[in-house]
Amino acid sequence: MARFPLLLACVVAGSTACGVAAPRVSSFPTDDNAGRASRLDAAAASTLPPGLGRVALTDRAGLGAWAWPDGRIRVTAALVDVLDDAELAAALAHEAGHLRAGAPGGEPTAVVGEGRGLDAELAADRAGCALLAERGIDPGAMIRMLEKLAAGAELDLTARIAASRAACVR
Repeated sequence: MARFPLLLACVVAGSTACGVAAPRVSSFPTDDNAGRASRLDAAAASTLPPGLGRVALTDRAGLGAWAWPDGRIRVTAALVDVLDDAELAAALAHEAGHLRAGAPGGEPTAVVGEGRGLDAELAADRAGCALLAERGIDPGAMIRMLEKLAAGAELDLTARIAASRAACVR
């Protein structure tokens, strides 16, 4: 397993031992970020059931999305930039999968990395595929999203991609 997911687990948990702060929301004054926020809002409106998740951009660098048990979902501008609308919906659906599972401990979970373990990530991917289908969005977007994350963040997401192929494409 690559070292990056372990670092991201520190970032996601906001661990002071890792010396990295958790993602934070930014006001994003630029036109580019207004467009990103608009795309993110549209993806959330089409994907998330009412009352599930409060979505916003974060100014953290790199590819990432995080969900907290209190319903906050944060997405990086870089992730919005590399994903098409259906893939962005898939990233939000994955995070919603974590929220529906009620992750314990008050710590956020991430679409990139395996801070809570592979089983939790696979479960969130499956739940995300089901949510996409339920909302009329191509569940194959989950696979494409994971492939882009694997390439962009240089992660080995082979097991998650294979499991998503089985769960999302019928």
